Amino acid sequence: MTATAQSIRIADTPYGPAVLRECREAAADDLHAILDDAFAVERPSVPLSGLTVRGEPGAVLVEAAGSAGDLLVVGSGPRGRRLPRLRPSVTRYCLAHARCPVLAVRVASIDLDKVLDKAWADKSVPEVLAAPVSALKGVSDRQGDLLKEAFGVVTVADLAALKYVGWAQALAALDAAK
Repeated sequence: MTATAQSIRIADTPYGPAVLRECREAAADDLHAILDDAFAVERPSVPLSGLTVRGEPGAVLVEAAGSAGDLLVVGSGPRGRRLPRLRPSVTRYCLAHARCPVLAVRVASIDLDKVLDKAWADKSVPEVLAAPVSALKGVSDRQGDLLKEAFGVVTVADLAALKYVGWAQALAALDAAK
């Protein structure tokens, strides 16, 4: 079985052949850019394609992932500040109507100015992950040295992967769920 990744752009306005071609190319470019960021260290060998269609987002996505062997990955999170209750949830629609498994990924939002030192605020996510832990706001070089000595943590990615951090987050999530 060969896996493929497909970026789907949903247009809500009429378009002609030239606009359609431009949107298809933009959808594929968007997917390539997203995957380049996500897999900056090691990129999988998965064929990529772009598709542009017109229609209601939930219905379009469910139709595109029409086979039981597909996996539909959709973002989940806030739907905007203006009248969010009047806009239907695409994620909920997909979860209710898809004929395949649906992975709803909570879209993380983070204000990088609040978590990174100023020198790192304009860097890409892969650059920040490869940075020393002192790139995080409030972590001094000395504290970074102590993390290295105690746990072998050198980079932000090392800190994120530290099993003790994961355990502490899991415990906090369990406590919040009660």
